[in-house]
Amino acid sequence: MTANVRVPTLAQIREALGSVDAHPRKRFGQHFLTDPNLLQAIAAAADVGPGDRVLEVGPGPGALTATLLSRGAHVLAVDIDRTMLGVLARLVGAVDTLEVAELDVLERGRLHPELLQRLSAFCRGGAYKLVSNLPYNVASPLLIELWKHRPPSVGSVLVQREVGERIAAIPGGPDVGVLSVQMQWRAETALVRKVSAGSFWPPPRVESAVVKLVTRAQPLYEQDDPAAAESLLKIAFQHRRKTLANALKDALPTETVERAGALSIVVGEFDGNRRRPEALAPMEWVTLARRLARRS
Repeated sequence: MTANVRVPTLAQIREALGSVDAHPRKRFGQHFLTDPNLLQAIAAAADVGPGDRVLEVGPGPGALTATLLSRGAHVLAVDIDRTMLGVLARLVGAVDTLEVAELDVLERGRLHPELLQRLSAFCRGGAYKLVSNLPYNVASPLLIELWKHRPPSVGSVLVQREVGERIAAIPGGPDVGVLSVQMQWRAETALVRKVSAGSFWPPPRVESAVVKLVTRAQPLYEQDDPAAAESLLKIAFQHRRKTLANALKDALPTETVERAGALSIVVGEFDGNRRRPEALAPMEWVTLARRLARRS
């Protein structure tokens, strides 16, 4: 059943914040989107409909929350800001299909254990979707952590434009990096639309983008432990302007014969004397890690 929920307007949000002497807080990356068309576009990118279980991180005063509820979704809204959760409750009201949690989603860069517990109970062991206007300061690590440990079936997230372009980057382009490969190992990614700073209150200093991520049935690394490929990635992209062979020098064995054999794989099979790290497709990093492991 679709909840009878109205999406709060900017005027209502300002009034509700003023009533508790609150304001958007820079330390939490709070920039609120209130354009109804954009809110619907974010929800539509994840095909949110009746009965869906949706995790929303950083709901703020609840404009996107109300949009999701109005489409019939069950929403778990998680925010670190207790005051903002109070404003959300005032503007959205008591809705049976809404749960809220005051929680920092990341603890020392990892998913907070309580988030995993709340999410498991909320989803009842089933699938969920991620739909969020993500705070810029947690977007990249949160996405990587979620897709590593408790991936949604689909995600539709509003992030800083540069982050969105990296997530959806095509091999060979300047935006390819560690984030690109790690996310594309686990999900099919697409840049849905760009969003100007003027669409937010208060406006951020950067543009944003809506990104869609559809989780793969199986990660590209399959049953392998991705740690070896992740290590190669991080080393290589520290030297992204170098050729692959030079960028990976610190990752190769130190023993002379073993080092020569590993280098022959990088150069001979992956054209490492001519290609740079951003030229490799996500699956090639997996293959490279496997080949080097077998060689050693």
